Amino acid sequence: MIEFFALHGFAGSPDQFKRIEPFLPSCRFESPWLLGHGPSPWPLVDAPHANNIASYHSVYEQELKRLCSLLKPKNSSIKRYLLGYSLGARMSLGMLSQLQGEEGNFFDGIILIAPNPGLREFPGSLSLEAQISARRQWDEMWAQRLESQGLIDFERAWSRQDLFRSQDQLDELTKASLRRQRLSHDPLGLAQAFRILGLGHMPDYWHLLKRLKLPVLYAVGSLDIKFLRICAEAAGQTRKARLVELPHCGHNPIIEGPKALAQSMNQWIA
Repeated sequence: MIEFFALHGFAGSPDQFKRIEPFLPSCRFESPWLLGHGPSPWPLVDAPHANNIASYHSVYEQELKRLCSLLKPKNSSIKRYLLGYSLGARMSLGMLSQLQGEEGNFFDGIILIAPNPGLREFPGSLSLEAQISARRQWDEMWAQRLESQGLIDFERAWSRQDLFRSQDQLDELTKASLRRQRLSHDPLGLAQAFRILGLGHMPDYWHLLKRLKLPVLYAVGSLDIKFLRICAEAAGQTRKARLVELPHCGHNPIIEGPKALAQSMNQWIA
């Protein structure tokens, strides 16, 4: 038996992993809702109401501890893998940071789909401080839009980003399913998720990659140019890494190439 502890992407849901389940028939998925997601904004009871960065970090740490509390020690009859897509991949790295080198007690390996371990400076880039400021402004813009305009307006604008342009090739049924998924949330919950789980507020996990003892599969769409670069660099800094480029896929291979993604996962696990 193979199990996946799977973390969905921003404005996604646990149901998104049903796209790859038919191609992984011997596998079982456990996929919790992430903070701020789902039809009921349950995490908001502990969320800060003021624009207080320290409070956001505190709630983020609480969320990581909650996710880690869901884990059970693995046993010899089951192989278990940590699987994260985009936001879920960043949260996966956060969980690994919380586990402090004990991840081998819970997982046999790690699968990160289109991850971004954190903002960082590179030749020709803005300073790290400027990048963090810009990203926090971007996250806050979306949060305020959700609060003032609601979910339908947000979904329309979110889906039109260049990052998701490759999804124009999807059939209408899949597009409708993806839209329903994005509209299944509470707008106030997603607004808080932007403020607490946004890239500008999350820690830098690049340093963690060198310390990972478990094998890591990095999966990224061939059309996802920005994340191809990020994943290649991340794989180069990870001890036991394999990088898989999925053809004809953009930022979300789970939706755009479920069969190719599942096959790559199977081959890596075997």
